[in-house]
Amino acid sequence: MKKLISLFTISLCFLMSSMSVNAQNVNVTGAILGNGTYPTLKAAFDAINGTSQILATISVDIVASTAEPLMATLNANLWTSLTITTSVGGVIVAGSDTVTIKLAGADNVTIDGRIAEPAEI
Repeated sequence: MKKLISLFTISLCFLMSSMSVNAQNVNVTGAILGNGTYPTLKAAFDAINGTSQILATISVDIVASTAEPLMATLNANLWTSLTITTSVGGVIVAGSDTVTIKLAGADNVTIDGRIAEPAEI
């Protein structure tokens, strides 16, 4: 019986870890290239950093907590604006680095931690 419980625990841990790897926690819109959903802020920033974003108005929406494997670095680019928001409460961006988010020369960046108000009907 003890062996069966151990196998069940290992299987459950593996299932839970594979679910978090596939979770899409960050949404990017308005970019020239790089729009989509990403598991981490770092992955979203890497996609944005991968091309010129001339005059783009980019929104990065954190929709669930992320565990950043490495520092999320946003490099300088030529966007009109880049806004990082969260549309839900209680999200945490955590990492092992002392600085999880780095703005490396990035201008016109707004980090807005307020939760968006629902539209009135």
